[in-house]
Amino acid sequence: MLLPATLLAGSGGSSYSIYGVGDLRAASGARSAGMGYTGIGLADIGYINALAPASWARLNRARLEASLLYEGFNSTDGVHDRYLSRADFNGALLAIPISQANGIVMVAGIVPFSTVNYDAYTLGEYVGTQDTMAYSIHHVGTGGITRGVVGLTYAPSQTLAFGFSTNVLFGSIDRETIQNPRNSSYAGGVVTDRVTANGATFSLGALYTGLGDLIPSLRALSIGAVVTSRGVLSARNLTHYAFTTSEVTTERDTSEEVARQSTVPVAFGIGLGYRLGDRTLLAADYQRQLWSGATINDAPAATLRDSYRIGIGAERLPNNDIHSGFREQLSLRLGAYYHATYYQPEGYPIDEWGVTAGAGVPLSGESRLNFALEYARRKGDGPGMIKDSIFRLTVSVNISALWFIQYPED
Repeated sequence: MLLPATLLAGSGGSSYSIYGVGDLRAASGARSAGMGYTGIGLADIGYINALAPASWARLNRARLEASLLYEGFNSTDGVHDRYLSRADFNGALLAIPISQANGIVMVAGIVPFSTVNYDAYTLGEYVGTQDTMAYSIHHVGTGGITRGVVGLTYAPSQTLAFGFSTNVLFGSIDRETIQNPRNSSYAGGVVTDRVTANGATFSLGALYTGLGDLIPSLRALSIGAVVTSRGVLSARNLTHYAFTTSEVTTERDTSEEVARQSTVPVAFGIGLGYRLGDRTLLAADYQRQLWSGATINDAPAATLRDSYRIGIGAERLPNNDIHSGFREQLSLRLGAYYHATYYQPEGYPIDEWGVTAGAGVPLSGESRLNFALEYARRKGDGPGMIKDSIFRLTVSVNISALWFIQYPED
């Protein structure tokens, strides 16, 4: 629908979000985003790593992390171009250590799973036996799916940790199709479709930092893995038709609510972390999700394919000396990634690559303000397909406090 006839697209989001359940969000805060969306193999006591449930077992303080995402798309079809942007709440997670000795930590919060936000035009022409009607169609989509997370961890040893989370998916997607005849002698129409969905998936992760016990040269290496189960989204579709806005007659109709289902396929990932010296951290991740076998509203998802993401990142850690200068207490980050998205309209795959940079600024104690900047390109090879230049800024605040600590009595 959006291929050669597309004139312009974007409303702070990608026109490709018309497919599937929209643009899938990487489950990460500003720290991971600054390191090329890596972190599955990292064990850190200072951050709630949404990519790796098992890493939560190392948290020794109650922590709250919330983030904001600014996203701008410069989209072009080779003839027209447009830049639009928006800022959104990008999730919040709360971690509460229950037993540090056993690595039992509870984490709860919400993060975005997908975002639908497109505003595109196509042209068409109806040829009848007596007349020809040229028209344009305005496609508008908003909404998305949110993921509610409730998780728990357990560490049977100092080098091995497991994490489990229940992921409750919920949200609504509105898609509006507005037909505008290019001849004022004809009346247009509007079809508005709302899908409200909910479902659940489950994630299981593991993190191992004891490779040095087997091979001493690997003492600085950690490895993590996570797998997320297949889920079913139970959806309710309601369609509203407005056939004309004439002053003489207004023909409108609303369909009965229709129950349908969509599937969220299995996803898995593996990551490595390497501590190079006292203040340098390296990371590499591979993530994959099997969308080619998914269904959307009870129909096979012909426009989707299996997706994967490869990322690498590095971080210069802050100086542990509390008396060091402000610059020495900054965290500095760099990263890059390649993302084979799950979009495949008309058989043409859509790929994305990006470079990232970030910083962590100390606030008070162990609380930090984190920033991540990103530049990415997204395109397909089909004729007339949209090419996106993407700018993202993620800002997150990470605050901590000591809870459930028993101090010795005098």
